Amino acid sequence: MQRDWIEVKAVGPRLQKDAAVWVLVEAGSPGVVEADDGLPLPFAVSHSALGVDAPESMSADAAFTAYLPVESAAALPVLGESLRRFGWSISCAPYAHSDWAERWKRSIRPVRITVCGRSIVIKPTWRTVKKRPRDIVIEIDPGMAFGTGSHATTKTCLKAMLMLIGKKIIKPRKSAFLDVGTGTGILAIAAVKLGFIKAAGTDIDPEAIRVARENIRLNKATVSLSTKPLEAVRGGFGCVAANILGNDLHRLGPALAAKTAAGGFIILSGLLVHERAGLIEAYAALGFKKVKTYLSGEWATLVLVKRV
Repeated sequence: MQRDWIEVKAVGPRLQKDAAVWVLVEAGSPGVVEADDGLPLPFAVSHSALGVDAPESMSADAAFTAYLPVESAAALPVLGESLRRFGWSISCAPYAHSDWAERWKRSIRPVRITVCGRSIVIKPTWRTVKKRPRDIVIEIDPGMAFGTGSHATTKTCLKAMLMLIGKKIIKPRKSAFLDVGTGTGILAIAAVKLGFIKAAGTDIDPEAIRVARENIRLNKATVSLSTKPLEAVRGGFGCVAANILGNDLHRLGPALAAKTAAGGFIILSGLLVHERAGLIEAYAALGFKKVKTYLSGEWATLVLVKRV
């Protein structure tokens, strides 16, 4: 049966594109296609997983096309206002297509992150991958929430985890792992599959916790999840990952430091490249020393160690 859709074209500043994608997905679009000069074909972004990274555009603006069910028409003014807060504008038109969601699903490819000869593969449930030796496979249903590992910040967090273990800087069998802002639970699931003795995840969004719990079930992992404030999480952790926003990394610095065991490591992600120097300085005051920095386009991920 054919379903009617509303085609939404959105244009705005590239630095705010992740916020714009989030608004469009939350509004009900099953996927978002990014238009980018120089690419051979459209890349599905938002909560899709890409096998390759789209090259960074030199343009200051970005453009997306999203598809909303026709029943969402009454909510378009609110959607437009939400996007305007981030400097984005939209234009809408009727669009009839029977299999947009299926076409979007077919565009999703597994993501492979390899460091020190070991790989983490994130795949949608309906795709198969040929498992290689030392592969860790994480299954995600992208229809459940925003984010399946394709974003640069998630990838660099996973690279950091693989590096710390691959170089034997961390012994996972003797360390617990905390994922702050767990989202779909990818980092916490990866921690379990990498052998950490315990993994916990926190998120202020109850829906994210619900989605993370389902993904944890899909992967037969054991992770303790909570919507409680970070300060209420019990215990210390040998490795803490916080893939949130730069402002929140500053605000939560003392609490994140308190949850990181002496000699333990913290992975900070979700910050923009220009924010990294200030964050390194702020965490140095909390007793941390920089170990490594990962850069990917406009995003930066920091790996720090807490002084003993």
